[in-house]
Amino acid sequence: MLALYSVVLPLGHPLTAFMSTHYFAMKNFDPDWANYHTSNPGMTSLKGVYHLAWIMDRLTIYFRDAQRGVQARCPDPMEIIDHIKLRKVWEPYLSPTFATKYKLAGMVKFYGGTIPRTSGDTVTTDMTTLTPGTGVPLVGPPSTIVTDTQTITTGNTKVDNNAFNSTLFGIYKTTAVKSADLRKKIKLGTLEKLPTSRLGADLEMCLAWHTKGICNSNCPRKADHITYTATEYTPMVNWCRDHGYKPE
Repeated sequence: MLALYSVVLPLGHPLTAFMSTHYFAMKNFDPDWANYHTSNPGMTSLKGVYHLAWIMDRLTIYFRDAQRGVQARCPDPMEIIDHIKLRKVWEPYLSPTFATKYKLAGMVKFYGGTIPRTSGDTVTTDMTTLTPGTGVPLVGPPSTIVTDTQTITTGNTKVDNNAFNSTLFGIYKTTAVKSADLRKKIKLGTLEKLPTSRLGADLEMCLAWHTKGICNSNCPRKADHITYTATEYTPMVNWCRDHGYKPE
């Protein structure tokens, strides 16, 4: 991919610099990267898939912003390494369509991983559990992969939005209105749908993350647990004012 972007992009393009820096940073991160187990050790066989999805997500955001005339921000080439060192979950959400198309469940099973069946936070499985190695494990729950037959997930922990925009949403953070109750209304069709995430039209913005400054690691919209500019927040600001937190 680095070679491809070096050919198709102009000399000195920021994405070329990003790809080059990221490539050599990950290469120099060995043996930690080679020994690293994903936040769910049973999904370690998908480490390369997660990595490629992470890169494509960030490139997609960059090019989409550029097409919209928004100032495109170059991705942080050290993000994965920094998250691993800080014991944060970095693995991106893989959609049911993606998981089924590329037969990810079969890949996990082939390499002896675990695909737990779950109900809430209770996990049971009839498959052999992968024994974690001695790499750099992350603390906390795994990413979630939904296949056509089952959901891959485990425990749940609180996640704080360290970039919470108190200027725009501070008033909603302290209100008694719960984001879970608002989502129920949306599901019932009595409340306007949430704005679309800047990651793509198939993902809604995470209400709790952006307006409450807190969410959980198993959130189905955790791919949207990212930083927005004030301009990018305009749809959510309007939604909160006109719909979600509008006085009744």
